[in-house]
Amino acid sequence: MTDTPSLKFHLTIQAPVAQVYQALSSSASLQSWFADFAEIDAVQGGRFYAWWSAGYYAVGTVKKCQQNKQITLSWLGMDEPEPSKVRFLLKEEDGITHVQIRSDTLPIFWMNLGKTLPARKLAQGGDWRWKT
Repeated sequence: MTDTPSLKFHLTIQAPVAQVYQALSSSASLQSWFADFAEIDAVQGGRFYAWWSAGYYAVGTVKKCQQNKQITLSWLGMDEPEPSKVRFLLKEEDGITHVQIRSDTLPIFWMNLGKTLPARKLAQGGDWRWKT
């Protein structure tokens, strides 16, 4: 593994945890906000694939999946030197879901995400797809 910085951030989403989990664990839902095309088999050992019209893609495996609590993926993105482990931890309080996203590396995807989306859009649960 290379000496790559990690990333951790937190989102607060005005929705119940079941709805947020659905947005992370359903292919159709992922396509509505995350990627131009996405497939996920949200079970341990299931496959994950996402593609953006800007030319980037990531392919990987679901490492851990606990309904309404956590999804952990290992994915390898285009031109990345090694796979990234990305963990989405969910916790609901009073109908509001707190999402903690952790990546053990800082792959091209996360660097480009920071360049293309204002932080307020992330907090609002906006469209994360890259636009060309």
